[in-house]
Amino acid sequence: MIAQMKKSLFMVLLTGVLSLQAQSLHRVVASPFEPASPSVLRFEWDNGGPITPLWRLGVVLPPEFDRTQLLLAASRSINGGFTVANSGDTLWAVRSGAGDRINAAERMDLSVASIGLPSDLQKSYPFIFIIQDSSRRALFSGTMTLSREE
Repeated sequence: MIAQMKKSLFMVLLTGVLSLQAQSLHRVVASPFEPASPSVLRFEWDNGGPITPLWRLGVVLPPEFDRTQLLLAASRSINGGFTVANSGDTLWAVRSGAGDRINAAERMDLSVASIGLPSDLQKSYPFIFIIQDSSRRALFSGTMTLSREE
């Protein structure tokens, strides 16, 4: 009985690890990439699980970034509209509940305007990236670093 429970626990853990490995962060790009100016930040990743109409993305921004002019979020790969809000040090982009369910293993993007860039763009700034489902369970989290559009 205990051996069977251990085997079941191992399979659950293995499934969780494999699904997390399917997620792949690519980059966060600022445009324009000018010191101390408002910018659009575009986050890009490969999604390892489906994105439902009630999904949300959180980004913990470094304190050097100004969110006081936050306007909107949009995507080329996710339809249905978004609302954006600040909560503590985290910026949240929440799907409106409209739009299609998006299958796993597709390239995703989300652009957020208007975020004020820091004055020193030579420095590396990490962003903590969080994807949550409708029950607010974290489906994925990881770290991205700001880069210039190429």
